[in-house]
Amino acid sequence: MRNDHIKWGILFILFFTAGYGAGILSMILIRGKNPFRTSHAFFSTFCLSLFIIGGILGIKLRRMKDPPEDDLQLHALFTLSGFVLSLLNVIFGYGLLP
Repeated sequence: MRNDHIKWGILFILFFTAGYGAGILSMILIRGKNPFRTSHAFFSTFCLSLFIIGGILGIKLRRMKDPPEDDLQLHALFTLSGFVLSLLNVIFGYGLLP
């Protein structure tokens, strides 16, 4: 189960990062606008940062034999916060749709 968690976490961060990059490129190439002038871009950057921090903590936890409970909770806090804010960020993205 732990290996599945790690595998899905890595895939999630890769897809989220790809979507983040595609959003930036589409704002520049298709719409001709500054991609970082929207609340959607701000929260996307913040969410990506939370996921990356959570992933780094996850890698740290994976290397430990018996990780402390505080580190596990911190990993959960960062990743869950990123997930909840991502869902909220969908609302900000609707304003950017053509």
